Amino acid sequence: NGRVPFVSIIHPDDLSRVVQEVTQYSQAGMTDFIQEYRIITKTGEVCWVDDRTWIRRNQESTITHYQGIVVDITKRKQAEESVRESKERYQLLAEHATDMISRHTPDGVFLYASPASRTLLGYEPDELIGHSAYEFFHPLYLKELTVKARSTFLASQIGYPIGYRIRKKSGEYIWFETTSQVVYHPLSGDMQEIVAISRDVTERKKTEAQLEITNIELKKFKKTLDMALDCVFMFEAKKFKLFYVNQGAINQVGYIQEELLQMTLLDINPSLTETNARQFLAPLLDGSQPSLMLETMHQHKNTTLIPVEAFFQHIHIPPPPPFSKENTPFPSVQTDTALKNGNVDTNRLEKGGKGEFFFVAIVRDITERKRTEAKLQLAKNTAEEAKNAAEEAKKAAEIANQAKSAFLANMSHELRTPLNGILGYTQILNRDRNLTEKQKEGIQIIHRSGEHLLTLINDILDLSKIEADKLEMTPIDFRLPDFLQNIVDLMKMRAAQKNIELVYEILYLLPTTVRTDEKRLRQILLNLLSNAVKFTDTGSVTLKVIYYNGKIRFEVEDTGYGIPTDQIEAVFLPFQQVGYQSQQQEGTGLGLAISRRLVKMMGGELHVESLLDVGSIFWFEIPLREVQGFVDLEHSQPVAIVGYRKTGERETIQGDNEKEKGENDNSQFTILVVDDKWQNRNFLVNLLKDIGFNVLEASDGKQALNLATNQLPDIIITDLVMPVMDGFEFTREIRQSVHLKDIAVIAASANVFEHQQRKSLEAGCNEFVAKPINTENLLELLPKYLPLEWIYDSIDTPLTSFPQWETPSIGPSSEQAAALFKLIMSGNIKKIIENVTQLEQQNAKLSPFAKIVIKLANSFEMPKLKELIKPYIIG
Repeated sequence: NGRVPFVSIIHPDDLSRVVQEVTQYSQAGMTDFIQEYRIITKTGEVCWVDDRTWIRRNQESTITHYQGIVVDITKRKQAEESVRESKERYQLLAEHATDMISRHTPDGVFLYASPASRTLLGYEPDELIGHSAYEFFHPLYLKELTVKARSTFLASQIGYPIGYRIRKKSGEYIWFETTSQVVYHPLSGDMQEIVAISRDVTERKKTEAQLEITNIELKKFKKTLDMALDCVFMFEAKKFKLFYVNQGAINQVGYIQEELLQMTLLDINPSLTETNARQFLAPLLDGSQPSLMLETMHQHKNTTLIPVEAFFQHIHIPPPPPFSKENTPFPSVQTDTALKNGNVDTNRLEKGGKGEFFFVAIVRDITERKRTEAKLQLAKNTAEEAKNAAEEAKKAAEIANQAKSAFLANMSHELRTPLNGILGYTQILNRDRNLTEKQKEGIQIIHRSGEHLLTLINDILDLSKIEADKLEMTPIDFRLPDFLQNIVDLMKMRAAQKNIELVYEILYLLPTTVRTDEKRLRQILLNLLSNAVKFTDTGSVTLKVIYYNGKIRFEVEDTGYGIPTDQIEAVFLPFQQVGYQSQQQEGTGLGLAISRRLVKMMGGELHVESLLDVGSIFWFEIPLREVQGFVDLEHSQPVAIVGYRKTGERETIQGDNEKEKGENDNSQFTILVVDDKWQNRNFLVNLLKDIGFNVLEASDGKQALNLATNQLPDIIITDLVMPVMDGFEFTREIRQSVHLKDIAVIAASANVFEHQQRKSLEAGCNEFVAKPINTENLLELLPKYLPLEWIYDSIDTPLTSFPQWETPSIGPSSEQAAALFKLIMSGNIKKIIENVTQLEQQNAKLSPFAKIVIKLANSFEMPKLKELIKPYIIG
């Protein structure tokens, strides 16, 4: 019949929705409804329709049919889609723009704000809607901005940027720049709303303020340039044409300003050509160098050449800034920065294009500097020649010093070698209790003479070490009162031999234990006291000591010959003795030279005051640290060693000169002695055999190595300088041997320089002892490497000891004892004897006490005197 079902023309994508809606409306009892959907026409075109449908029912409310009117709304739908897409694009732009986009009522109330409000103002968009923009304006700008905004809106639909300060949510004010557009109602023409685009221009405002300051500075700087003593030339990069010169430049080259502005840089610098000038300035143009320096010549108008130093810098003047339609230039930071850096005439900004490139040269006349440099070069050449001469002299001095060191080392070795035998045997003989007193006295004379010679050798070596800066301080802890008393006791015997009095005065309480180089301090004091005794024939020598604030002061005063004023400094020179020939006595003349240098190394200065035929005072002051909790185990009364006991065994081994021990006697320790000098070996062999050791001998390292391999000694004592194989190579061989490497090796050498000691330890020696060998020092080392305990002679008494006394039952009162003790502390022997003699005269019962005191005083036994007196003070 030609009819087509209506549902067949509904677009498939809309069909199910339309049918569903019709069903819903019908079941709901509605009488009519409206639907929008798409249909497909006979030609296949898709159209949008507006369908107004009425539902027809009979009396039983049953739907009989539908009636409707369909209107084509395709164009309307297309318009709506276009608007929707436009809104989406607008929304997308607004949502992602860094500038804030907003819509306002004509009164400024926010209708919409883009998300950029969060970044720029700190507000969420919803927080702004309903609030007037004027609420956020800075109060100072509110009235002005309101008037300006209204006048702008009345004048045109499109506003121009307005700058103002606006408050952020944090309370901070920033600079905003807003461009607005008015939207009018299409029918009435009334202002409907305002669309605004705003951005933060705070940094730009700061820059503009800085530029304003810069422009002021530019004017000042130009005046400064004009007055500068240095010359300023500005020239173009293309042809090097000068376009600015200051007064300094005019003065330097002699041309007037008008002449110079018609010239190029090449005209005043004859050494430059266009080619080499471009090559020189190229690093400035390509940016590889910020500035360049050139020493060159400028030519004066009178043709005189002037040496100059020129600093070049590149300047880029950008093109003029773009202009707005109101002929107002937008701010240009580059322009003003270039002006500041280049200081050029602003008229050059009128040129267009990409801007221009210029150079500025600051030039200084260096004529005087060149003259000075020439003089300095001459002086430098002279100094270089002097330096070379000094280096040659230094090399010669080093060679001489090496020769001197070699000589001293050889001399030390050659002198110490025979001394080793002399002093060694005096030590052995001193142990013999069968000697007569006369024999003992002779041995002691030999020993003292040998020690005196050894002291002279040590003085020379010390001076050599000091001069070579190789002498080092070795601080140890020791008891100061005992240390000083020992020195005083020693010197009192020497003073007594010359019938002069030695006085010891402690001017302030001394610390018990101190820390410094005991050996060097003893050396200084003995030198000063020995000199005082040596050069004093009558009267006294006084040692005064005072300790305060961590420093100790020593004074040695004598009533001797004195020193002539013009020879005061000469006494401190090496190998010098001053005074009359008759007064110059034995000695090397090194004592004071060494003492002064040692005092300086200890932190003080050695001074002297002297009057001829009256006497001298030597004094020095050094830092001295007090030590707490020190226990001295080194100064016990010496007792002779007569044998030893192996640790953990009951059997004792003692020396027996009449019985030869078997070489393989397991009860004895075996010691291998290696030395090319028979007398040195013989001394050690006799010393060690007397104590009970089995001793092997070898005269060189090779012989000793064979002997050690076969006999396996318990310890080795070896010389270092020997023929065939020396002690260094011998020790290295010992350390490389599987069977011998653990045997202790003690080096004994007459070469006592530190480098020799270090060399021996590096070769593998365990210890180093100096020749002449001190038997006590050597024997102290043996228990470190052998499991033994020494056996001492219980009846042996040192030569310096005094028989024990019975403490007299009757003694002085505590007051008398205290007065006597004070005299003992002063060291005044004469006064001690006078005092105790007076006590004996007052009370005959004190005679036994007085005799003991006088006997101890005459023997200079100060420690024993103190021990004798103390009980009477306490009791």
